[in-house]
Amino acid sequence: AQRLNLFETLAAPAGDPMLDLQPALRTSRVLAAHGVATGRGVRVAVVDSGIDSAHTELAGAVAATRNLVGGVDEVGAVVPERHGTAMAGVIAARRGNARGIVGVAPDAAILGLRACAQPAGAPRGRCTSFTVARALNAAFALDADIVNLSFAGPYDPTLARFIDAAEAEGRVLVAARADDDTAAFPAAAPTVLAVERARADAPDPSAALPAPGDDVVSTTPGDGYGVFGGASLAAAHVSGLAALVLQAAPALDPVDVRAVLTRAVRRGPGDAAVVDACRALAAAVDEAGATVPTICATS
Repeated sequence: AQRLNLFETLAAPAGDPMLDLQPALRTSRVLAAHGVATGRGVRVAVVDSGIDSAHTELAGAVAATRNLVGGVDEVGAVVPERHGTAMAGVIAARRGNARGIVGVAPDAAILGLRACAQPAGAPRGRCTSFTVARALNAAFALDADIVNLSFAGPYDPTLARFIDAAEAEGRVLVAARADDDTAAFPAAAPTVLAVERARADAPDPSAALPAPGDDVVSTTPGDGYGVFGGASLAAAHVSGLAALVLQAAPALDPVDVRAVLTRAVRRGPGDAAVVDACRALAAAVDEAGATVPTICATS
């Protein structure tokens, strides 16, 4: 006879098994910043194609959805589409769910505002002045703190009025800009935070905020994942950073948020500029007169 000993299997579920496919979260110190802020309490409107709110990575992340295009499915829900689902994943994929990836602001609340239609298999969604205006109006009604606009087109006077109203109401607008396309709208609007994909050959990183936009892994409809590239992903990354900043210093206005994110730009691996999340949080709380988070000051 002997005492029973306890043995354990040596494989345990990984916290987020695809995290190694997201090196930008480490080089920009987003993971370190999560010790200070995760976007909790911040509402991010994603004006885009339809978001798959049933995706496991987005469970509990999507606080509201609106279909401003028409074309709902048979049960009346927003049609899940590839581009909008990817943007939501970059911003707010839930951390520690043993599923896959991590969002920049994994506790932020997503407002999925479908203003763009993206047929199955189409590489891009298409929006109109009218559908985007309806989506911006919905963002105001739903009290969005941040509005992500991962699309571009010509100057639009109607949308310019909505953008001015957003600034007046204290909402942060983030928009994608293709490489050095200074005329792209809405990124060209002076009150919008313009974002380009980070690259070593950027002539002036201060002209548009640089963020990861190459080989980005994110969510796709039907509980899937895909690899994406382009300024759309970079804009979503910055919307997530803005959510971290607003959680840490909620009194900041859009001008302050743009300033602290711009001050946080540094050169990263390969000489590409990157927004350092820890620097952004330190600048945010300094701007608000609070104590600098030590986890970011020493990371």
